[in-house]
Order: sequence, then structure tokens, then C-alpha cells
Amino acid sequence: MNQIIMKKYFILYCLLFLSSCFIISGSYPYAEYYRFDIPSDSLIVRIKELKKNNPQYNVITTFENGEIGVLPDDYSENFYSCYFYIKSIKTTMFCVINVSKEVKDTQAKIGFVGITTSENFASWKTINTKELSKEDNLKLKKFFEALILDKLGVWEKDCFFK
Repeated sequence: MNQIIMKKYFILYCLLFLSSCFIISGSYPYAEYYRFDIPSDSLIVRIKELKKNNPQYNVITTFENGEIGVLPDDYSENFYSCYFYIKSIKTTMFCVINVSKEVKDTQAKIGFVGITTSENFASWKTINTKELSKEDNLKLKKFFEALILDKLGVWEKDCFFK
């Protein structure tokens, strides 16, 4: 009798644990995350250098005042948001790096969040959702890995299940 109760508790615990990974996953739950063995500040410096040395990755936009310029990457309370334009597929990629105090000096993780092909930044599609086909998801992740991540240094996918 005791073993049956223990099995039920174990199964319940496993279900709760697994569901928390997918339900309570914080900001950007569908993003594809990649890990670098450097602090987030160092990764942000590398991104700025990459865009400085490869201006084709900058997103050119028209601001509210009518001026044309580069869309700046920016900080919010917990995230650094950055954008990369991939000319060959006419796509803007949106990424985030968690810069909260809790993770700032640990291994940096960049999350590939979504894409748009719209020139006015409308119609964003989120990676790893049904908004994109499996083929498009894979293709976009491969572009991101080859054109951006490989130029930022040594990285690995940040997988929950290893």
C-alpha cells in the first residue's frame, strides 16, 4: 500500500516539474536559447562589435521624426534587446539577453525570439511556435547560428533535456 502511494506522489511530482518547465518559463518562453561561456556584458560588447564591423546586420528604419537611421539595440530592466537584419532572406531577427542582477556574471544566454519580414516591423512571428512551420523554424535557426552566433564566439544550444 505504501509503495502505491509513493508511486502516485512520484508521478505527480514529475508531472508538476515538467509542466513548470513549459508553463512557468518566464519571459520569452518559446525563444531558442544559446549559451556562451562569458558574462552577458562581454556578449553585448561582441554584438556591438559585430554590428560595427558588419553594418549589413544593422536594421535601418525611419523614425517618427522622419529621419532614417539604425534601429538601436536597447536595455530594459532585465533584458538587452537586439535586432539583426539578414538581407539574403529579407528578415529582421529579434533577440534578447538576460541582464538581470541574478544572471549578469554567469554564462550569457542569448534568446532568438522572433522574426519579421515587414519593413515597418509588423507581423512578428515567434520562433518555436505554430506561427512558423517546422521547416521555417529550422531554417531560421540555422541562419541565425551561421550568420550571427558563429561570429560571436564559441556557443552551444541551451537545452533543458541533455
